[in-house]
Amino acid sequence: MLRRRESGDRAASGRQGAMPGLRAHRVQLGAGLAGAGVLGLVLALVLVLAPARPALDGRDLPWPTRGVASVAVGEAVVGGPGSEGPRAMGSIAKLVVALVALDLVPPDGGALQGWHVFDSTDEVIAAHERAAGGAVIDVSAGSALTYREMLEAALVASSNNHTRSLARFVSGDEGQFLDHAREWLRDNGLDGIELADLTGMAPETRATARDLIALSRLALADPLISEIVEMPETRIASAQGSPPRTYVNTNGLLGRFGGVDGLKTGMTDAAGHSIVVTAPVAEGSDEHIIVVILGAPSAAERDTAAAALLAAARSAL
Repeated sequence: MLRRRESGDRAASGRQGAMPGLRAHRVQLGAGLAGAGVLGLVLALVLVLAPARPALDGRDLPWPTRGVASVAVGEAVVGGPGSEGPRAMGSIAKLVVALVALDLVPPDGGALQGWHVFDSTDEVIAAHERAAGGAVIDVSAGSALTYREMLEAALVASSNNHTRSLARFVSGDEGQFLDHAREWLRDNGLDGIELADLTGMAPETRATARDLIALSRLALADPLISEIVEMPETRIASAQGSPPRTYVNTNGLLGRFGGVDGLKTGMTDAAGHSIVVTAPVAEGSDEHIIVVILGAPSAAERDTAAAALLAAARSAL
C-alpha cells in the first residue's frame, strides 16, 4: 500500500533557526489543531451517547401461524419459527432473472429501448406455460417488446413466458442463462437460493428467507428494478398492431399499506402464497424494512401477515 507523504516528512521541517514570526504562526496553528481535536472529541461523545436504535427482537413480532417469515431492518435480520431452511419461492425467482439480465446486458446507451422480436419459440414457451397453469401474456411471432417492457412483464405482471423470453433476449438460450444465474448467485454469496427453472414453477426452485432478504437488498439497490417493482400496473401489447392491455401489479400491498414500494409475489402449489415486501423505515428514508413470507395458505393471509410484521417492525424502531 502506498503511504501518503505527510507535511512533517518534508525537509523544511528540519530547518534550523526558523524566524520568530514563523514560530508564532506555528503556535497559533497548534492551538487551532488542539481546538479542533477537542471539537472532534465532543462530536464523538455525542455520537456514542446518542440513543441507539433498539435491537429488533423477534419475540415481540407477530409471526404468522401458518407459513414462515423473516424481517430485516438495515443489516439486522430476525427469522421466525421454521424460517431457517429453504422453501419453494414461486415467482419471487423472477427477481433473480431480472438482476441477472441487467448484469448481462446493463441498461446503458439506449439498451432499454432494444427490441425483442418474438418468434415461434416464444409462442411454444407461452403455450407450455399456459398448459402448466402459469401466468401468461399472449405473444405472436413478429410482434416485439422493448427490453424495459420485458422487465415490466416479468416483474409487474409476473408473466412466466415473458420471463423465459427475457432470458432468451439477453443470452440467446434459456439453459445458458440459467448457468449464468447460478454463477451470479454463487458470486453474490446467495448459496441458499437454488434455481431449477426461471419462473419458480418447479418445486426445486427454493430459497431461505434470509437469502431472499439479501436478494431484496440487491434489488432495492438497482434503480431500474426498484422503479419497476413500485409500478401499480403496466401496459403490454400481446400481438403486432394490437393495443396494449393493462396488467395490475401482483403485489396487492402497493398503495394499500403506507410506504410499501416493492417487491415481488410468488404462488405455486409448492410455494403457497409468498411475498417479499419492502417499505422505508420512515417517510423519505433510504433504509428499508424487508419482510419475507413463504408458504401462506392464501393471498389474504399472506398480505395480512406481511402488513402486521411491517407495522410491528416500524413501531419497534
